[in-house]
Amino acid sequence: MKNDSDHKNWKQEVLHPAETKTDNHSGSKAFTPAIAELEQRLRFQELIFNLSTQFIDLPTSEVDPQIERSLKHIVEFLGIDRSSLSEISKDLKKLHTTHSYAVPGFEASPRITVNQVFPYLTGKILRGENFVFENPSELPEDAVVEKTYCQNTGLKSHLSIPVAIGGTPQCVISFSTFRTYRTWPGEYISQLKRLGEVFAQTIYRKQTEGQLREIQEKQLQLRGLCLTYLRSLSTCLLTRSTARLKMPYGKSVNTWIWTWVRCGSRWLLIGIR
Repeated sequence: MKNDSDHKNWKQEVLHPAETKTDNHSGSKAFTPAIAELEQRLRFQELIFNLSTQFIDLPTSEVDPQIERSLKHIVEFLGIDRSSLSEISKDLKKLHTTHSYAVPGFEASPRITVNQVFPYLTGKILRGENFVFENPSELPEDAVVEKTYCQNTGLKSHLSIPVAIGGTPQCVISFSTFRTYRTWPGEYISQLKRLGEVFAQTIYRKQTEGQLREIQEKQLQLRGLCLTYLRSLSTCLLTRSTARLKMPYGKSVNTWIWTWVRCGSRWLLIGIR
């Protein structure tokens, strides 16, 4: 049997269907912001994935332009004003801004040595901690320089995420707003860090390939010097008149000992006295 509450609900649905539909419709409205937020997060995940795939087998000459294009896409999607990438020195003492993008009307991050300008930010980053605030009033008393910067430039919200490779800090990806305050949801921070890891891996590969090219160039230079020296030496030895030593039975032998020496894919005749 139906209880009184069920009976009242049944009467409400039968006698006043319009009111019942209105209530259900208002309930669906309550879910609309949540659905929109979920769709936004899914689109953001898709953006991060698409940007990450752009770095697969990317020639080193295209790395820098692609990083700046990626920063531009992030700024436009999040509706923020500026984004930048800073590299951490091998001795873990310096941060140097290398890439940046800002919307029209705002300057890109200057190519500065960050640790000389923002000591509190640098300390957190080198400890592997995020530097984040939604309002400058959240900054601690130790962040004197950072607070002053916010007052002078109008910086309202900021997020800096350190990225490591094999436990060693490699770079920092940063995001700023000057026109409005904004929050930094944890899921967005996680996605941005994934993109930062792609940047870090790509930069590491670029640096490694650059070092390898330098080693190869030095090897070629050294090989060229060796070949030049050996050619000169062999020419000198072959053209030089050799003294002969009289031996018993009227025979003579050359006072030079000749030997073949391999240099790369070539063989050189070397004379040793």
